[in-house]
Amino acid sequence: MSAADRDELQEIHRRSEACIPSEDFEEYDAINKEFHELLYRGSCNDYLETSVKDVRSRLRVYRRYPFQKPGRIRQSFADHGQIVKAISKGDSETAGKAMRDHISIGGRVFADLVVEMARRT
Repeated sequence: MSAADRDELQEIHRRSEACIPSEDFEEYDAINKEFHELLYRGSCNDYLETSVKDVRSRLRVYRRYPFQKPGRIRQSFADHGQIVKAISKGDSETAGKAMRDHISIGGRVFADLVVEMARRT
């Protein structure tokens, strides 16, 4: 990731912090999208970027659900902080682990959504 992209990533992360006190999931969702889009682009891996964007597009109707859960914005922000710190230090192993952990948590939250939807039907 270029130095300019790393700076932009830090700035996006800083902006997202303002959403925590009010749990403004609408705004956080928009900033979160910017954050992840920059990560994809910054990976310099066109296949990965295209694949992830395709999956996110297919799941877009469910993407905002996790941020509506109390405390999820704060957790996501903390996860992003670990990712930003590792990328800023050039520590790809730690960045990769932090991203995998972040995705795993998101997957568990998504699984909760599926269970909740099944209860409603």
